[in-house]
Amino acid sequence: MVVESSLQKCETYDSMLLLLHTTTWTSDHKQELVEDVVKAMRMGMHIICAHEAPGLGDDTVFQECLPFELMFDVTPTFLSSGDANLYKTIAIPLKGEQRREPGLVLLTDKIAKLPDEPCELSEKLETLLDDKLEQIDEVLRKESLEQDTVETHPTVNPQRPEVPTTAATSHRHQAPPLENDNAGTQAVMIPQQQAAQVASNAHW
Repeated sequence: MVVESSLQKCETYDSMLLLLHTTTWTSDHKQELVEDVVKAMRMGMHIICAHEAPGLGDDTVFQECLPFELMFDVTPTFLSSGDANLYKTIAIPLKGEQRREPGLVLLTDKIAKLPDEPCELSEKLETLLDDKLEQIDEVLRKESLEQDTVETHPTVNPQRPEVPTTAATSHRHQAPPLENDNAGTQAVMIPQQQAAQVASNAHW
């Protein structure tokens, strides 16, 4: 796998692996991540979501794992619903200890079976992505204000759980989580020719 610092020269990449955990959508680098995801979609890349899921008892490897239902509260609205919904396809759960390996097997198998052809985009989706990309600052600022309103007036949504917002290093420069690491890459570009190698040599 290669962690790509920019999507400007990604013609050789046709897939993105997106790691979901507490700080994926809440770090100081949220805007850069959203831009990368939108650009990847616009280029027809296949986006695979892997979710650092809570385990049972003390078997949670990644301390920043998050129940998937809470992921919707922190994901930009246009990426969690509608035509650009990242979660239309179920994210691969990555749990701890004995439950870790089955998740990695599912993930690497999914990567290995990615089609060679890019995703087909409808005209409606292309327009949506182009509009969001042009107005990314305003889109995220508006959503941030709406979240602040909900938190300031809990009666709007009294059941909304509080999501941790611990600091994270840039998703562009981290390596995938190893063993008990507490931080990991959030977006990884996968060249198609390396997909089979990823599937056979994953030791995360």
